Amino acid sequence: MAFTTADALLAVSAVILAFNLFLGLAGLAAPLLACLVELAGLAKKQVFYRKTAQQLSVMGLSAGVYMLVVLGGTWVLVLSRAPDTPLPDIRALLGLSGLAALVLWLAASLAYVFTWKSLNEARGLHAVLGLAAGAGGLTSIVRLVLALLPLSLPPAKADTPPVLDLAPLLAPSAALAVVLALALAGTAGLVYILYRRNRDDWGRDYYNFALKLCAKWTALALLAAIAGLAGLGYTALLPLLADELRALGLPLGLGAGAGLIACGLLAALWQSATPLRQKLLVALAAPLVWALLSGLAYAALRLALVA
Repeated sequence: MAFTTADALLAVSAVILAFNLFLGLAGLAAPLLACLVELAGLAKKQVFYRKTAQQLSVMGLSAGVYMLVVLGGTWVLVLSRAPDTPLPDIRALLGLSGLAALVLWLAASLAYVFTWKSLNEARGLHAVLGLAAGAGGLTSIVRLVLALLPLSLPPAKADTPPVLDLAPLLAPSAALAVVLALALAGTAGLVYILYRRNRDDWGRDYYNFALKLCAKWTALALLAAIAGLAGLGYTALLPLLADELRALGLPLGLGAGAGLIACGLLAALWQSATPLRQKLLVALAAPLVWALLSGLAYAALRLALVA
């Protein structure tokens, strides 16, 4: 099927959406990632883990707040220019449990970020705040995925049932979204750690440690997410789609390819003896992860148009 102007506009929308999803999902997942790093530091009695967790938590709160500001600003802009425009009901979209989870994420993240010093002698309690923020963030992700994914699609062929039931795919899709969000949090964390290099100045040894640690966790989470998405998409979803929608395999395949290249770059950073000198690897990996998310966003928008 030819690539039309409408497809090009949809692709541009997908790229913009993917950028905001990148930061939003990273912000929601970052508290759990930070808490896991903090707990690893408690177990190994290594201060560098704690410093890494602190930077990840600050990045997560900043990214999440950015996303809330973008959503709120978009809402106000649309209503101010077109008051009669129908907008989705957040309560209906997320449900009470989703809204409660989002509030928990915000409140616990604020407490988690701003008590690193005051709870220095009560690190177990501080980790509990991180777990609470992580639980709220991941629950918000799951609720959002379950709300946005279509429950059905038009039939692939005339002799098939009138509706293709996609409900069985919701649970694995939500689980994969959580894994992908952790990979996004790790990717954003790498960028943030490098950004803060000359501002926090915690020493070359720390930054070498932090970059290797984040690269390792991010590469593993990203590889798991790509493998899961590929398995789900090509074995369970694409065979159900009408012929004109099988073209989604191209953007999904290109996105997966970009993600795999990013995995390779992150693995190289993880194995490097001098990761602080390999800033280019992070500079290349981050947009490739964005490209992966753009492919997914494009496919999701196409599915939403026919659902």
